[in-house]
Amino acid sequence: MQMEKVGWGAFAASLVVLWLVRIAALRGSLKTPYAGICIVCLAVVASLIIVYMVMRSRMTLVRFLAFIFLQFYIMLIYGLLYARFGLVDGEGRILRDAASGFYFSLVTWTTLGYGDLSPPAPIRLFAASEAVLGYISMGVLIALILHWLRGSRDKT
Repeated sequence: MQMEKVGWGAFAASLVVLWLVRIAALRGSLKTPYAGICIVCLAVVASLIIVYMVMRSRMTLVRFLAFIFLQFYIMLIYGLLYARFGLVDGEGRILRDAASGFYFSLVTWTTLGYGDLSPPAPIRLFAASEAVLGYISMGVLIALILHWLRGSRDKT
């Protein structure tokens, strides 16, 4: 039970640090490529915390929902940063609204890449970091679901 509390505490701390990295990137005290690296590392750590808790005991709905929440939280952070730095539409206009930022973040995280919006040159590597994180996260999500199903089957 003590490890469970430590795990949830570490998970919550990683969410707070993710938000602080976003603030540092917005203020310019952390350059965009470094912010991308920090966000990816922190997101992987937060994901591994959930995976560790699952592997130590079992998959629960709360842990599954925490992982899903983490992914949407990361997409929100990226989306807000895209809105701040701007996205280029097909006509060459710079869009700085949160809806476009979140849309582009979702499309990038899933590596779908419609191509209707693109990041300006200075943040292309930042966008690529989100795509890599999406690949990693989807693999972990599938592993968690399979672990959950296997645990359910073993009980019957």
